[in-house]
Amino acid sequence: MKVWLNWLDWPTLQFVHIGYNNITQLGVAAFAEAVDNWPALTHLDLHCNPLGDVGAAALASCISCNFPALKTLDLEDCLIEVDGVTALAQVVWPALTHLYLQSNPLGDVGAAALASCISCNFPALIPIPPRRLPRCLS
Repeated sequence: MKVWLNWLDWPTLQFVHIGYNNITQLGVAAFAEAVDNWPALTHLDLHCNPLGDVGAAALASCISCNFPALKTLDLEDCLIEVDGVTALAQVVWPALTHLYLQSNPLGDVGAAALASCISCNFPALIPIPPRRLPRCLS
């Protein structure tokens, strides 16, 4: 992956969808290290890759510098647990409006870590309205 990323210098790139590519913590770390000129990136989709906590932390370390316009981050089903979500929660995401973390084993501690930082570190995040049950189930 690092070889592929080294020639990518796309300052106007807005969307990257690389879900289901078996990108591990090593791959996302290489991604985080190599990508430094995508200031227009607004959507990063890495869902269904086994990034784990180390990968989430590597991604968190480069987000604010390398992706200042990021609005959507999809990390669904990436094996992120407490340490990974804590690393993500501690970064300021000035433009992020959508964060997808479903199907990760965050647990209560991970959810609490994220919740404690939302108002400070996720100022643009759009809250999802609660789902309403169909009449037959309410």
